[in-house]
Amino acid sequence: MSAEPGNDAETSPRTFVTERQFARRLFILSAFLAFGIILWLTIDLLLLIFGSVIVAVLLHAIADPVARHTPVPEHLALAAAVIGLLIIFGLAGWFFGSEIQSQAANLGDRVPEAWSSFQVRSAPPWRPCAACAHPNSAVDDDPAVGMKHLAGHVA
Repeated sequence: MSAEPGNDAETSPRTFVTERQFARRLFILSAFLAFGIILWLTIDLLLLIFGSVIVAVLLHAIADPVARHTPVPEHLALAAAVIGLLIIFGLAGWFFGSEIQSQAANLGDRVPEAWSSFQVRSAPPWRPCAACAHPNSAVDDDPAVGMKHLAGHVA
């Protein structure tokens, strides 16, 4: 069995995919694609679940030492942890609420100004002004006037 010069079957082995292998690979690809679409569509729910788990771990991290070192049952220690955190956040809102409110009002006043400033700065430099857009403008007729007009845009 010698290899003939024109026979590629002997020199480079080809691998063929059977229909069953193709269907299996197609199924795996489809499964990954479906998983990605489901993950994309449920990302908000997944973030909510993740945040809930983090809060539950935090509450149990506060309640477990209380239940371990006192004769209080675990469910009452958990309730005390929730009430304690609510009191802490309520006091923080009480002490800093007026400052937060004034800063939020200041931010509400400054955002429209910042947005319009951003729009002006990000406008393309080639946007024509009223003189450029006028069809019978002197800018089109006299090159010297056009250069002065262009210099006015650059400056």
